[in-house]
Amino acid sequence: MIGVAVFGELTAQGIYDVTQSSLAILRNYPVIRHMHFMFAGIWPEVRQYLIESDQDEESLSRDKRSIIYQRANGIEDKRPFKTQQRIYDSGYGWITHSVAPKHISAMSFSARSANAILALNAAARKGGFAHDTGQGGISRYHREGGGDNV
Repeated sequence: MIGVAVFGELTAQGIYDVTQSSLAILRNYPVIRHMHFMFAGIWPEVRQYLIESDQDEESLSRDKRSIIYQRANGIEDKRPFKTQQRIYDSGYGWITHSVAPKHISAMSFSARSANAILALNAAARKGGFAHDTGQGGISRYHREGGGDNV
């Protein structure tokens, strides 16, 4: 009787899988997809104890793939505003502001707005230094601020 009950349950599940219309992969490959569901449920533990972290990337990290799957299925994909990485551990790198900044090269007029050029040129006049205009020459906005132009 147990064998008949198990066979009946698997048959009913198979009929449902083949006739459902929400997941094409479940309809086309029901056994493999059910195995995927089963292993996806225990995947975080397998990664945690046997493989590597969720932030390690091959083509995409598990976190990024998870968000893609959620968005594709219309599931809420928002994460809390915090990092899941151990940023204070040895070996974690980040970029921070410098207390002794280096001089940087000029940017052309097309890379900044007219208001930005006016503000930079006025600041150059107040600071007593030349405003480097970058490639493209001097525009009327460079002249309006009253600063020296290079």
